[in-house]
Amino acid sequence: MNSSDARAALAKRPLPGLKENRAFYEGDHWQGSTAWIGPRPAVGEVGGAEVLSEIQRALISKNAIREVVTRHMGAVVGQEPAWGFTLVRALADGEQPTPDEQALIDEAEAALTVLWDTRRLHQDLQQAVAILLYAGRAALRLYVPSGLLNEAGAVVAQTLADALAVLYLDVPKPEQAGLVTDRATQRQAGVYAYTTDDGAERVEVVRVDLETGATLIQISGGETEERAPLQLGGRLTICELSRDPLITPQVRQQQMLLNLAKTMLARNVVLGGFLERIILNAQLPGEYVEDATTKKKTFVPSPLKTGAGTTNVLAGLPVSDATGRVTGYATPTVMYRDPVPVTTFNDTADAAYQGILEEVHQLHAAIAGDATASGESRRQARADFEASLGATISEVEAAGRWLLETALAMAAAFTGQPGRFDSLRATFTCRVDSGPISADEQKEARENVAAGLLSKETGMVRVGIDDTDAEKAKIAAEGETANQAQQTNATAILGRAGLLAQQVRSDGQAIAQAPQDIAANA
Repeated sequence: MNSSDARAALAKRPLPGLKENRAFYEGDHWQGSTAWIGPRPAVGEVGGAEVLSEIQRALISKNAIREVVTRHMGAVVGQEPAWGFTLVRALADGEQPTPDEQALIDEAEAALTVLWDTRRLHQDLQQAVAILLYAGRAALRLYVPSGLLNEAGAVVAQTLADALAVLYLDVPKPEQAGLVTDRATQRQAGVYAYTTDDGAERVEVVRVDLETGATLIQISGGETEERAPLQLGGRLTICELSRDPLITPQVRQQQMLLNLAKTMLARNVVLGGFLERIILNAQLPGEYVEDATTKKKTFVPSPLKTGAGTTNVLAGLPVSDATGRVTGYATPTVMYRDPVPVTTFNDTADAAYQGILEEVHQLHAAIAGDATASGESRRQARADFEASLGATISEVEAAGRWLLETALAMAAAFTGQPGRFDSLRATFTCRVDSGPISADEQKEARENVAAGLLSKETGMVRVGIDDTDAEKAKIAAEGETANQAQQTNATAILGRAGLLAQQVRSDGQAIAQAPQDIAANA
């Protein structure tokens, strides 16, 4: 698959709603007026642009889309995932890795822990999951900056740490990168299309050579660059996560309704503070001014005074007959337009917000503070939310395993030891956190741990402990301190008992010797 075919195949992959979803997520709730569903001027109407500009200025939005994406993302990768390495070969019951195998595992975990922390890979995963939720697709790309390559397009490192130090993780836009399938071979290739700082178009294609099994990286656009082949065990340096977008057309519709209700609520506040007045059949204050030429008098109204402490005198308009003779005066009236009760807009906004939560299976967030909701309804709502996380969790855990194994394989190749870690496979588990749980749910978690139905680590997560490893270390340290204190107390008690026994023996000898001493003295 050449670069033009790869770019064309990437462009053909649909991303419905991406532009709108990304704009909502990033805070653009106007979107050139296309996200406004309220009244608007007709197309081509004179002054229509000014009216739209005023609507945009007064737009009030609540970013519920970003909220639900962030809540879902936080439940899956809000906490540091649990990861490590184990053996590819199956272990028999009770069998442990050999000393050499365990040393290899320890070396891999220690080196990748440094990479995980220094490159802030956890934050990159969170960014990728957010993109996955609003776009339906996200990509991860492991790469070495071109400035760190030698003339042959390769990396030569002495140690594993040096090799990992040149690796970086990129989270490109979903329309820029992904996996495409070659119809001729049904093999997947990674594609990354980008624009350089000088405006040049580039396409990076990553594929596995069918004959040698090596991973090939080719960058085209202008002069074609070939990177040195890498023996990565058939892995690509680009990974893709895919699931149905969390933000559906229905969620967008509810978001626009929510923004409309918030905007109209603000407009209603303005109307409430600046009441509209309609004066009927009244002559405004003013005076008649005589024209110097025609000597005709014309009534010139004065501005109507408003505000506290003002007084306006209004007279009824004169009523004239056919000849122009005044036959009477109309009775003036003043009408006020009261604002609409705010409950109309609040109820609409609440209904739209709840509609969004229902659509994304996060109704538990709405009833968390509802005193009338039963414990069972909260449990069911939370269970529905946790079940909805499954599609995301499976993609993230697969991407996490790819990240760890590919980074380790690339580092081994850079040190001239390709395949050194082929006997290991990565484990990657999301620590799901669906939010604080009730006291009853905490009690249930403790009982399940005591009954052996849940592991201690899972139970810790259920009751809200974020860093389970640190907590277990604290518990172990406290237990060791308690044991030392018990041993110290036991030693002290035994010491006091020994002293007491020695004193009793001394007192007994003194009592036994007393008659003899008395007789001798007598």
